[in-house]
Amino acid sequence: MMDMRDIKEYKYRTELHAHTSPASWCGRIGARDLIKTYASMGFDSVAITNHFAYDYIKDVTDEKERREFIDAYIKDYHDACAAGKEFGVTVILGTELRFSENHNDYLFFGIDESFFDTAYDYFTKGIAAFSRDMRADDTLLLQAHPFRDGMVRADASLLDGIEVYNLHPGHNPRIAKAAQHAKENDFIVTGGSDAHDPGCEGLCALRTRRKPETSYDIVKILKSRDYLLEIGGGIILPYGVGE
Repeated sequence: MMDMRDIKEYKYRTELHAHTSPASWCGRIGARDLIKTYASMGFDSVAITNHFAYDYIKDVTDEKERREFIDAYIKDYHDACAAGKEFGVTVILGTELRFSENHNDYLFFGIDESFFDTAYDYFTKGIAAFSRDMRADDTLLLQAHPFRDGMVRADASLLDGIEVYNLHPGHNPRIAKAAQHAKENDFIVTGGSDAHDPGCEGLCALRTRRKPETSYDIVKILKSRDYLLEIGGGIILPYGVGE
Protein backbone atom coordinates (compact mmCIF):
# COMPACT_ATOMS: atom_id res chain seq x y z
CA MET A 1 0.00 0.00 0.00
CA MET A 2 1.20 3.50 -0.85
CA ASP A 3 2.83 5.40 2.04
CA MET A 4 0.37 8.20 2.81
CA ARG A 5 3.26 10.44 3.90
CA ASP A 6 3.98 10.85 0.18
CA ILE A 7 0.84 12.93 -0.45
CA LYS A 8 3.00 15.96 -1.22
CA GLU A 9 4.28 14.15 -4.32
CA TYR A 10 0.75 14.25 -5.79
CA LYS A 11 0.79 17.98 -6.30
CA TYR A 12 -1.09 18.34 -9.60
CA ARG A 13 -4.83 18.87 -9.32
CA THR A 14 -7.26 18.02 -12.12
CA GLU A 15 -11.02 18.27 -12.41
CA LEU A 16 -12.38 15.16 -14.16
CA HIS A 17 -16.03 16.15 -14.60
CA ALA A 18 -17.14 19.65 -15.61
CA HIS A 19 -19.78 21.08 -17.93
CA THR A 20 -20.06 24.32 -19.84
CA SER A 21 -22.92 26.21 -21.39
CA PRO A 22 -24.30 26.09 -24.05
CA ALA A 23 -22.84 22.70 -25.11
CA SER A 24 -24.41 21.10 -22.03
CA TRP A 25 -28.01 22.30 -21.96
CA CYS A 26 -28.14 21.89 -18.17
CA GLY A 27 -24.96 23.92 -17.70
CA ARG A 28 -25.06 27.44 -16.31
CA ILE A 29 -21.38 28.35 -16.63
CA GLY A 30 -19.70 29.63 -19.76
CA ALA A 31 -16.36 28.10 -20.71
CA ARG A 32 -14.26 31.17 -19.88
CA ASP A 33 -15.89 31.69 -16.48
CA LEU A 34 -15.45 28.01 -15.62
CA ILE A 35 -11.74 28.00 -16.42
CA LYS A 36 -11.18 31.34 -14.69
CA THR A 37 -12.73 29.92 -11.53
CA TYR A 38 -10.61 26.77 -11.62
CA ALA A 39 -7.50 28.88 -12.12
CA SER A 40 -8.39 30.91 -9.03
CA MET A 41 -8.69 27.65 -7.08
CA GLY A 42 -5.23 26.51 -8.08
CA PHE A 43 -6.21 23.71 -10.43
CA ASP A 44 -3.65 22.67 -13.03
CA SER A 45 -6.02 20.93 -15.47
CA VAL A 46 -9.74 20.66 -16.18
CA ALA A 47 -11.46 17.97 -18.23
CA ILE A 48 -14.43 19.34 -20.15
CA THR A 49 -16.98 16.53 -20.19
CA ASN A 50 -20.03 18.05 -21.80
CA HIS A 51 -23.09 15.92 -22.44
CA PHE A 52 -22.99 14.15 -25.79
CA ALA A 53 -26.44 12.66 -25.54
CA TYR A 54 -29.15 11.07 -27.62
CA ASP A 55 -31.66 13.47 -26.09
CA TYR A 56 -29.81 16.30 -27.82
CA ILE A 57 -29.96 14.84 -31.33
CA LYS A 58 -33.13 12.75 -31.48
CA ASP A 59 -34.82 15.40 -33.62
CA VAL A 60 -31.85 15.95 -35.93
CA THR A 61 -32.94 14.93 -39.41
CA ASP A 62 -30.10 15.57 -41.85
CA GLU A 63 -26.34 15.69 -42.25
CA LYS A 64 -26.21 19.49 -42.11
CA GLU A 65 -27.88 19.58 -38.69
CA ARG A 66 -25.64 16.77 -37.50
CA ARG A 67 -22.56 18.76 -38.50
CA GLU A 68 -23.90 21.90 -36.85
CA PHE A 69 -24.56 20.02 -33.62
CA ILE A 70 -21.07 18.51 -33.46
CA ASP A 71 -19.40 21.81 -34.34
CA ALA A 72 -21.37 23.67 -31.68
CA TYR A 73 -20.51 20.98 -29.15
CA ILE A 74 -16.77 21.22 -29.87
CA LYS A 75 -16.86 25.04 -29.82
CA ASP A 76 -17.27 25.05 -26.03
CA TYR A 77 -14.09 22.97 -25.76
CA HIS A 78 -12.25 25.43 -28.02
CA ASP A 79 -13.51 28.33 -25.90
CA ALA A 80 -12.28 26.55 -22.78
CA CYS A 81 -8.86 25.99 -24.39
CA ALA A 82 -8.60 29.70 -25.21
CA ALA A 83 -9.43 30.52 -21.59
CA GLY A 84 -6.92 27.94 -20.44
CA LYS A 85 -4.16 29.76 -22.29
CA GLU A 86 -5.31 33.04 -20.76
CA PHE A 87 -5.43 31.78 -17.19
CA GLY A 88 -2.73 29.10 -17.21
CA VAL A 89 -4.94 26.00 -16.96
CA THR A 90 -4.58 22.94 -19.20
CA VAL A 91 -7.91 21.98 -20.76
CA ILE A 92 -8.50 18.31 -21.52
CA LEU A 93 -11.13 16.85 -23.84
CA GLY A 94 -13.47 14.28 -22.36
CA THR A 95 -17.16 13.58 -22.83
CA GLU A 96 -20.24 12.31 -21.01
CA LEU A 97 -22.23 9.98 -23.23
CA ARG A 98 -25.87 8.98 -23.03
CA PHE A 99 -27.47 6.48 -25.39
CA SER A 100 -31.11 5.99 -26.36
CA GLU A 101 -31.61 2.84 -24.25
CA ASN A 102 -31.85 4.54 -20.83
CA HIS A 103 -30.70 7.59 -18.85
CA ASN A 104 -27.27 6.24 -17.85
CA ASP A 105 -24.29 8.53 -18.31
CA TYR A 106 -20.78 7.39 -19.21
CA LEU A 107 -17.54 9.35 -18.99
CA PHE A 108 -15.10 8.55 -21.77
CA PHE A 109 -11.45 9.58 -22.08
CA GLY A 110 -8.78 8.88 -24.66
CA ILE A 111 -10.32 10.95 -27.42
CA ASP A 112 -9.68 13.81 -29.81
CA GLU A 113 -12.11 15.94 -31.77
CA SER A 114 -12.57 13.32 -34.50
CA PHE A 115 -14.16 11.00 -31.94
CA PHE A 116 -17.55 12.71 -32.04
CA ASP A 117 -18.29 11.96 -35.68
CA THR A 118 -17.85 8.26 -34.94
CA ALA A 119 -19.58 8.31 -31.55
CA TYR A 120 -22.66 9.97 -33.05
CA ASP A 121 -23.52 6.75 -34.83
CA TYR A 122 -23.70 4.86 -31.52
CA PHE A 123 -26.48 6.89 -29.94
CA THR A 124 -29.07 4.28 -30.91
CA LYS A 125 -26.77 1.25 -30.68
CA GLY A 126 -26.24 1.39 -26.94
CA ILE A 127 -23.47 0.88 -24.43
CA ALA A 128 -22.74 -2.77 -25.31
CA ALA A 129 -21.99 -1.96 -28.94
CA PHE A 130 -20.06 1.17 -28.02
CA SER A 131 -17.93 -0.71 -25.49
CA ARG A 132 -17.25 -3.54 -27.94
CA ASP A 133 -16.17 -1.25 -30.76
CA MET A 134 -14.67 1.81 -29.06
CA ARG A 135 -12.86 0.62 -25.94
CA ALA A 136 -9.12 0.17 -26.42
CA ASP A 137 -5.89 0.19 -24.45
CA ASP A 138 -5.69 3.98 -24.75
CA THR A 139 -9.32 4.72 -23.79
CA LEU A 140 -11.22 4.64 -20.52
CA LEU A 141 -14.95 4.02 -20.14
CA LEU A 142 -16.55 4.84 -16.78
CA GLN A 143 -20.15 4.80 -15.68
CA ALA A 144 -20.86 8.16 -14.10
CA HIS A 145 -22.75 8.22 -10.78
CA PRO A 146 -24.15 4.67 -11.21
CA PHE A 147 -26.19 4.71 -7.98
CA ARG A 148 -27.95 8.01 -8.60
CA ASP A 149 -31.74 7.80 -8.89
CA GLY A 150 -32.81 6.64 -12.35
CA MET A 151 -29.54 4.90 -13.19
CA VAL A 152 -29.17 1.25 -14.20
CA ARG A 153 -25.91 -0.49 -13.32
CA ALA A 154 -24.18 -1.38 -16.58
CA ASP A 155 -22.72 -4.84 -17.07
CA ALA A 156 -19.33 -4.70 -15.37
CA SER A 157 -17.65 -6.37 -18.34
CA LEU A 158 -18.45 -3.32 -20.46
CA LEU A 159 -16.63 -0.86 -18.19
CA ASP A 160 -13.17 0.07 -16.99
CA GLY A 161 -14.46 1.72 -13.84
CA ILE A 162 -17.06 3.92 -12.20
CA GLU A 163 -17.34 7.41 -10.81
CA VAL A 164 -17.77 6.67 -7.11
CA TYR A 165 -17.39 10.24 -5.84
CA ASN A 166 -19.80 12.39 -7.83
CA LEU A 167 -20.25 15.66 -5.94
CA HIS A 168 -23.13 17.26 -7.81
CA PRO A 169 -25.09 18.90 -4.96
CA GLY A 170 -28.47 18.17 -6.51
CA HIS A 171 -28.22 14.38 -6.52
CA ASN A 172 -27.44 11.55 -4.10
CA PRO A 173 -24.62 9.40 -5.57
CA ARG A 174 -24.87 6.81 -2.76
CA ILE A 175 -21.11 6.78 -2.38
CA ALA A 176 -21.00 3.82 0.01
CA LYS A 177 -22.89 1.58 -2.41
CA ALA A 178 -20.78 2.80 -5.33
CA ALA A 179 -17.55 2.15 -3.44
CA GLN A 180 -18.64 -1.39 -2.57
CA HIS A 181 -19.62 -2.02 -6.20
CA ALA A 182 -16.20 -0.78 -7.32
CA LYS A 183 -14.43 -3.05 -4.88
CA GLU A 184 -16.42 -6.10 -5.91
CA ASN A 185 -15.53 -5.55 -9.56
CA ASP A 186 -11.97 -4.25 -9.10
CA PHE A 187 -13.00 -1.11 -10.95
CA ILE A 188 -10.94 2.00 -11.48
CA VAL A 189 -12.44 4.60 -9.12
CA THR A 190 -12.82 8.26 -10.03
CA GLY A 191 -14.43 11.36 -8.61
CA GLY A 192 -15.53 14.69 -10.01
CA SER A 193 -17.37 17.86 -9.14
CA ASP A 194 -19.88 17.38 -11.96
CA ALA A 195 -19.85 21.16 -12.12
CA HIS A 196 -22.87 22.71 -13.83
CA ASP A 197 -23.58 25.80 -11.75
CA PRO A 198 -21.49 28.66 -10.35
CA GLY A 199 -20.27 27.80 -6.88
CA CYS A 200 -20.04 24.05 -7.53
CA GLU A 201 -16.63 24.05 -9.19
CA GLY A 202 -13.64 22.33 -7.66
CA LEU A 203 -15.46 20.13 -5.16
CA CYS A 204 -13.27 17.16 -6.13
CA ALA A 205 -9.78 16.89 -7.60
CA LEU A 206 -7.69 14.12 -9.06
CA ARG A 207 -4.21 14.49 -7.56
CA THR A 208 -1.28 13.13 -9.56
CA ARG A 209 2.51 13.04 -9.61
CA ARG A 210 2.64 14.45 -13.13
CA LYS A 211 0.39 16.93 -14.82
CA PRO A 212 -1.97 15.43 -17.42
CA GLU A 213 -1.88 17.36 -20.66
CA THR A 214 -4.26 15.32 -22.84
CA SER A 215 -7.20 12.98 -22.69
CA TYR A 216 -4.78 10.11 -23.28
CA ASP A 217 -2.72 11.17 -20.26
CA ILE A 218 -5.84 10.86 -18.11
CA VAL A 219 -6.26 7.29 -19.33
CA LYS A 220 -2.65 6.37 -18.54
CA ILE A 221 -2.80 7.85 -15.06
CA LEU A 222 -6.12 6.28 -14.10
CA LYS A 223 -5.17 2.88 -15.50
CA SER A 224 -1.90 3.01 -13.56
CA ARG A 225 -3.96 3.56 -10.37
CA ASP A 226 -1.21 5.87 -9.19
CA TYR A 227 -3.30 8.82 -8.02
CA LEU A 228 -5.23 10.26 -5.12
CA LEU A 229 -8.60 11.96 -4.90
CA GLU A 230 -9.16 15.17 -2.95
CA ILE A 231 -12.63 15.86 -1.58
CA GLY A 232 -13.38 18.89 0.52
CA GLY A 233 -9.70 19.41 1.27
CA GLY A 234 -9.26 15.82 2.47
CA ILE A 235 -7.35 13.06 0.71
CA ILE A 236 -8.67 9.59 0.02
CA LEU A 237 -6.98 6.56 -1.48
CA PRO A 238 -9.52 4.80 -3.73
CA TYR A 239 -9.82 1.03 -3.55
CA GLY A 240 -7.13 -0.68 -5.60
CA VAL A 241 -4.91 2.39 -5.96
CA GLY A 242 -1.33 1.84 -4.88
CA GLU A 243 -1.79 -1.90 -4.35
